[in-house]
Amino acid sequence: DTFVLASEFARARLDNPEASAEEAATLAVKHGGVSILVTSVTDGLAFLIGSLTVLPALSWFCIFTGLGVVFLFIFQITMLTPALVLNDRRARANKYDLLCCFTSKKEHPFDD
Repeated sequence: DTFVLASEFARARLDNPEASAEEAATLAVKHGGVSILVTSVTDGLAFLIGSLTVLPALSWFCIFTGLGVVFLFIFQITMLTPALVLNDRRARANKYDLLCCFTSKKEHPFDD
């Protein structure tokens, strides 16, 4: 799911270079959000239905995994998307990846 949102965000930035980072994130969630919603719902339901088994260990595994899939979907929509926007702002300001308080003296192209 992370790869889907990140690639949709990168595609939105390339297709609409004049758009703000927030608009690119909106386009990324608009296009990639449907696919991750479908996969997360089907995976979560499959595990939660699997929790109906009579084997206690397998039942607990399916419960925790099903809830984990649902939590990760919510987490990626609410936390990953703003992180992509913040990273885009950092990159456009020509700041370093790890030491984001410092600006690079050399300009880096975005098409790499």
